[in-house]
Amino acid sequence: MSKLFSLFKIFVYLCFCSLSIAQDRLRNNQEFVQRYLINHVSKMYSNPIVWQDVKKGHLRLRAAYYGERLLDSLASGSDPLDLAFRHFQNLTDMRWNVYQSGEYNLIIKRSGDPMKRYNYFSSSID
Repeated sequence: MSKLFSLFKIFVYLCFCSLSIAQDRLRNNQEFVQRYLINHVSKMYSNPIVWQDVKKGHLRLRAAYYGERLLDSLASGSDPLDLAFRHFQNLTDMRWNVYQSGEYNLIIKRSGDPMKRYNYFSSSID
């Protein structure tokens, strides 16, 4: 009877230990996701081209905004593992697009309609 009681005490002790480790793991997961998102946002803001009107600046700003939205949802109580599984690949793809971005290939076509080139507010007689 005492052996059975000692085995039961060991079993209860192991259950309590596993529960306490599981709660610490959740906190560690949240810290990991939060640090990953902060690292992502800081990498995107680290270049001064973020606020410039070029393709790389737009991609960096969009990636930083996406990361900040995820940080806000993490602060509001979303599951950190759910955020990690659903959004980490998208964040990585956004960073890859920023690093591989080239220049804009903007082509402006002039219209052939002569009425669009007429200046109605001109003060000259010509």
